[in-house]
Amino acid sequence: MNCFQARKGLSDYAKDIQIKALQTGFEKILEYCEKAECRHKLMASFFNESDLKKCLKNCDFCRIPEKVSQQANALKTQRQESLYSRNQRQNGQAHEPFGYEPRIVRNSCRKLAGAYDASFFF
Repeated sequence: MNCFQARKGLSDYAKDIQIKALQTGFEKILEYCEKAECRHKLMASFFNESDLKKCLKNCDFCRIPEKVSQQANALKTQRQESLYSRNQRQNGQAHEPFGYEPRIVRNSCRKLAGAYDASFFF
């Protein structure tokens, strides 16, 4: 059972709002992953925080900017390839969830998750 099947009593309008919220959230996650910028700065701007201390190499970007930039560019490329591929296959009605080919999103997330040592986050 997926999240939409569990909410059968919702109106089409309410379902559309939920789908839009999921898409917006997914876009924000991709934006976070694709930007080669201090993660603390990105998080602060997401929450409209302006008083931000310097990161001092506490996030992945500030510690290894070259590697993060390469990974962000690779993710952007995969995303663009997915959109191009989808547009080539599309017959007017068919579409992928969130507008992205699930296989590419899954692989990108795995690459991002596997790229970091667990101790990196602590």
